[in-house]
Amino acid sequence: MDVTIHGIDVIAMFNDQGEIRPLYAKIKGYGTIKIERVISVDDAPFTGRGNVLEFVCEYVLKNMTNMFKLRYHVKEHMWSAPGLRENGE
Repeated sequence: MDVTIHGIDVIAMFNDQGEIRPLYAKIKGYGTIKIERVISVDDAPFTGRGNVLEFVCEYVLKNMTNMFKLRYHVKEHMWSAPGLRENGE
């Protein structure tokens, strides 16, 4: 079942222009994921401009390139991952 996983631990880099780049994400059921590349970043749908940033990220697992979405909730200073399987499969 696809769900939104909340309360994710993320290591991110913030540059001098205020841009955010997630580097690693620790997600229950998935372990620690090294983010190889951020494909895009934009406002998450239906959240209002600047409230939630949605990152489309690329990572490698078992020699296969995969993508997932990572959201940063600006006011709450919290990360979430929508659309992942709850058990990490």
